[in-house]
Formats: sequence, structure tokens, C-alpha cells
Amino acid sequence: DVYLDAGKPVEAQESYERAIAAKVSDELVNYKLRGLAHWYEEKNQLQESLQVLEKYREREPLLFDFDIDRIHKRLLREEDERSPQ
Repeated sequence: DVYLDAGKPVEAQESYERAIAAKVSDELVNYKLRGLAHWYEEKNQLQESLQVLEKYREREPLLFDFDIDRIHKRLLREEDERSPQ
């Protein structure tokens, strides 16, 4: 994605919103939205990733829930690692 490659996730999300409004294929838009969430995840911006996934969850609940669950587990694991034992 051009915007993500340029480090512009807000612009990427705006372009996906325009694609939704233009009735671009749900499959393609959902792929791009999940890619945006993964981009945030790779940058360790997990809350931003969750926000994207939760905002668009109803578009493809099964796939989005898979990603949401994975990120929640990662957050819990990281929290456990920071907690004194």
C-alpha cells in the first residue's frame, strides 16, 4: 500500500473509507483494513491496531475477531512479562 509504505496510516485508512463508500469489493477492502491493523501491530502500536479491527469488525467478524484475539493475547503476555513474579 502506497500510504503505508510512506508511513501514513491515517491517509491509508481514509483511502479505505473512500473505497467502502465507492462500493469496492468487500474482500479487497477487508484485506487492506487488516493490513493496516497489522502495520500498526508491527510498529508495536497495539491499541491503534485494535481500534482499526474493532471499528471494522462487523465487515468480517470471523477474520477480524481472530486478529483481535491475537492482539489481546499479546497484550496480556506482555503485561505478564512486565509484572514482578
